[in-house]
Amino acid sequence: MITVTGGGESHGNSTLLDNAGNNTSGDNVVYVNRDSDGNIEAGGNMTYYVDGSSSVSLKARTCWPSCYVPPVTVAEPPTSAPSEPRIWYWSNPDDWDNLPGRIPIDGDEIEIKQGWTMVFDILESPKLKSLHINGHLSLAEGADRSISAYNIWVRAGTFEIGSSSNPFPNKVTITLLGDMTEGYWAFSFGIPSQNKNFVVTGTVNFWGNKRSRGSRLL
Repeated sequence: MITVTGGGESHGNSTLLDNAGNNTSGDNVVYVNRDSDGNIEAGGNMTYYVDGSSSVSLKARTCWPSCYVPPVTVAEPPTSAPSEPRIWYWSNPDDWDNLPGRIPIDGDEIEIKQGWTMVFDILESPKLKSLHINGHLSLAEGADRSISAYNIWVRAGTFEIGSSSNPFPNKVTITLLGDMTEGYWAFSFGIPSQNKNFVVTGTVNFWGNKRSRGSRLL
């Protein structure tokens, strides 16, 4: 069913053969194409007259038995489960992309990079020249752990042992190396700090089992 209204007059289901010169602004004219047997062909032209001479034409299509097109339902993309955060392990050579296929050894200057979540899962570290923490470093439970370095700087990261709800059940030893005869480390160009430094400009959280006396700094 095509209903066309032009000049206040409604035309339905009819072929309008008016010449364009007879139409006024706002007239709508439908020219229905028929074959030699009088059957309606697949398409027709709908013309909307703007000022009686210029027009905008639309292509019409004949559909059978109905012009109704059901709406297309677009399936929502599947929601993937959030991925588990990556964990780096001190004992895994592949997790040290800044070392030549190995884990840290004596004399290394080690950085826990920003974005890393590193788990110290060996019993004892080598004697490190320095350990700088810009990511996250924690200690694995299950055994006593020991870290040795000339200086440790928790710079922009976090150094955690245990947690408030799960205190570390084992013993942890942190040894700061060096003496007055050795070279010093400078916190900055203007602040020389000698050696045996544990500097915190980031976050340090240590939780252990309750003790009858305080921890010892030797």
